[in-house]
Amino acid sequence: TIGSGVALTLALNKLGKNASLLLSDKFPRRFSYLWGKVKIYDKVPEGEYTVVAVDVPSPQQLSEETRGLDIHLVLDHHLQNTVECEYKYVDATRAAAGEIIFRVIKLLGVELDEDIASALYTAISSDSGGFVFSNNDGNTMRAAAELIDTGIDFADINRCIFDTVSEAQFELQKLAYSILERHLDGKAAILPFTNEVLEKAGIVQPEYGDVAQFPRRLEGVEVGMTIRPKDE
Repeated sequence: TIGSGVALTLALNKLGKNASLLLSDKFPRRFSYLWGKVKIYDKVPEGEYTVVAVDVPSPQQLSEETRGLDIHLVLDHHLQNTVECEYKYVDATRAAAGEIIFRVIKLLGVELDEDIASALYTAISSDSGGFVFSNNDGNTMRAAAELIDTGIDFADINRCIFDTVSEAQFELQKLAYSILERHLDGKAAILPFTNEVLEKAGIVQPEYGDVAQFPRRLEGVEVGMTIRPKDE
């Protein structure tokens, strides 16, 4: 989501638009190579804006403040997108929202530079699970190849996405291994993070990262589910 948002913001700025990124969550340190490329707000700034939501499938994944905004456009690849907006473009055949942003940027006639390419590659590589999910296809690979050809350090980006975790994420991963539940003869696995479980482990501000992928890594698991508490 961050990669998609940064890429679209950069492209709009190159077209002379006054675009910025609204991010209600903390900016992960492992994506520091994208930090400072665009203006980022953590609260809705004053003024009137055209609001675009990228890679956000449900209003529950927006902050309470953001949920009150009139969203003009939604760009997403999640089939069951329930975010209310004026215009919505959803292409569920795409493995990553970054692929949609990639096509939009090309249609806008914006030349790919290394900053935009780094953000787009981050979006596509992370959303596609490092190109391992079954919904990856030739278009996914061709988009990634074109981004790599701009000269980005894609190997380092992959390391930041898949091989780097913060201390908070490391603590959450340790907890995940201890609370994992298996059901339906091992075909389903659930990570039930509750406020009680988090408090008992001494985790105040959980950083979930890619912990949702843990259940599906177990042999025999066909469906993985992660339950996360929100507020009360």
